[in-house]
Formats: sequence, C-alpha cells, structure tokens
Amino acid sequence: MKNDLRYEIKFILNEEELSEAFSFIKSEGAFKAYPDRNINSLYFDTLQFDSIRDNLAGISNRQKVRLRWYEKFINNEPAIFEIKKRIGRLGCKEKYEIKDLTNSNIYDKSLNEIKNILFENIFKNQNILDEIYLPTLLVNYDREYYETDIFRITLDKNISYSNVTLHNILTHYTPLEYKGHILELKFKPNVKDIISKKIKYLNLIPKRHSKYLVGMAMLGHSSYV
Repeated sequence: MKNDLRYEIKFILNEEELSEAFSFIKSEGAFKAYPDRNINSLYFDTLQFDSIRDNLAGISNRQKVRLRWYEKFINNEPAIFEIKKRIGRLGCKEKYEIKDLTNSNIYDKSLNEIKNILFENIFKNQNILDEIYLPTLLVNYDREYYETDIFRITLDKNISYSNVTLHNILTHYTPLEYKGHILELKFKPNVKDIISKKIKYLNLIPKRHSKYLVGMAMLGHSSYV
C-alpha cells in the first residue's frame, strides 16, 4: 500500500476560475490521459456515520467506502468497490471488482439488492471491512483526465447528488445539482516540493473538499462548510 500513497490537492472553481485552471493545465504541458467519463459513486457508511464523523473531527487515519461505475463506456463493465483511505495527509485506495454488478444491470436493482450482493462479496469478509455499511448517497459527475510526467489532474463538473433508500432503485429520487467544479492534483510524496512551487504561483486557493460530505449536507443529512 505504501507505494500507492499520494497527495491529493483540491481546488473548488467557479466558471471564471475555470479559465485559470485550463491555463495551468496548458502551461504544464499536460495531455489528455483518458477519454472523458461520466462517473457514478454510490457511497456507504456505518450505522454511526463514521465516515462523516471522522472527517468532521479531522481524524488523521480514516476511510470512505463507495461503489463506482462508469456511464458511456464499455457495456457490462463490472462496478468497482473502493475503500478510499486517508493516512495523515496522504491517500490511497483498495479496489475490488464486483462482477455481479455492471453499468448495464445496476439500475434494475433496488439498493437492498445491491447491498446484498456487496454483502456476499465484501461486507462479510472481515479482512476487508470490520463493520456493515449501508448506502447513503449517490453522486454523478463528468470527469476530464490530464497528466504530466510527475502529476495527474482531474476536473469534475456537472456534479449532482441523489438520496438513496434501501427499497428503491437508484433513479428513484430527483438529483440535486452542485454548481462548483472540482480540480484535483494527484502526485507522489517524492515530488511534493516541486508541486508546491508550481501551485504557489497559481491564482487559485487549495481547499478541503469532500463530495460525500457536501452531498450529505446539501440533502440535509449533515453539516459541512
């Protein structure tokens, strides 16, 4: 896992700040690393909402749990179960392919069916998670991918949040739109000093941001500034 640790610096952008972000991407010679994707993230939390509580409390070592799949991509592509871990200021992911859930069949299933499939694949394995997690929030957004020889950049836009409940399908609730755009720089610890110098002259201010907490706050399930 140590080799997978990386820094993730986020910038929350309005429409005017997007031009500054693209100027930075161009000036760094970043190239399109992948085709643009439409991403779905179904977040899970414990009965005590530990992911929310740990984040708000600033716990150094914490994790978020989600199921992710892509639209407008290969049909019948398996969804990926991710455990996103924060270790101090560094982050990493554990990923597990869920072959019984694909971007073609997931919308036909209730949240309870999805949870049961994950229970059979993930939740009952105590070597992966030590608690039962329940679905709490669906996030959808478009992502652009850029890359240089030392860092990656993702730009998320058209972000929306939806409530989820166990006995309904994913599309039961009307999505709530989020107006901001999220630019994220991702890089290995050994280039931290180089990246720090680059963003020092960027006319954008890094900010703490969690799509999960923002979405839960917008839907009235938590408080988040």
